Amino acid sequence: MKSKYSSSINKRMPENYLYLDIPTEPFVNYFLNDYIPKNNIIDIITSSNLSHVEHQLKNKPEKSMMDLNSLLNKEYKIPFKIEYFSIFYHSTPQSIHTDGITQIRYSSLNLPLTNYQDTKMLFYKIKNETNTPIVQDAFYFKKDDLDVIEELPGKQQWVLVNSGIPHNVVCTNHALPRITLCVRFLGNPKFELLKSYISNNPIY
Repeated sequence: MKSKYSSSINKRMPENYLYLDIPTEPFVNYFLNDYIPKNNIIDIITSSNLSHVEHQLKNKPEKSMMDLNSLLNKEYKIPFKIEYFSIFYHSTPQSIHTDGITQIRYSSLNLPLTNYQDTKMLFYKIKNETNTPIVQDAFYFKKDDLDVIEELPGKQQWVLVNSGIPHNVVCTNHALPRITLCVRFLGNPKFELLKSYISNNPIY
């Protein structure tokens, strides 16, 4: 069935996301079978009514992120170190938002871990720039103020996304929540800058 969000824009090189050709299996296995259960991540999220938990590497180094940094530098010459990562638990569609609180977070390196198959991330264009978002734990937007410009299908592959424009994850299943690993870089590099390293060897 054709998605109601689909458009011809997805037939060419995407503008707001880019897949990376680096291994997924070691990270999926580690986070699903070790890190998440060992740290009671799902219990923490569900009992506290949170959408995610965050792990700051300056407080507690994590070997998996060192391995990921090495891969990114080896394959794409990305010089930025990883600052932190989050585990997101999507049991309901997200509100439309840009990431950040006082400062927009411009990019995120994501890896869907489980229950991603029927989900998608939508990217939006603001119709009227004078309409200001509601700022809470992110910058939130009203759907009527936006147009869908791109769709990222759920897929278990590392993907760099433009988190500095309005976006959200939709088509989630309450009974089978989507769990996603999201990685952030020191210095908050813009999506376009990181994309320039990856686009020399893109897959999409």
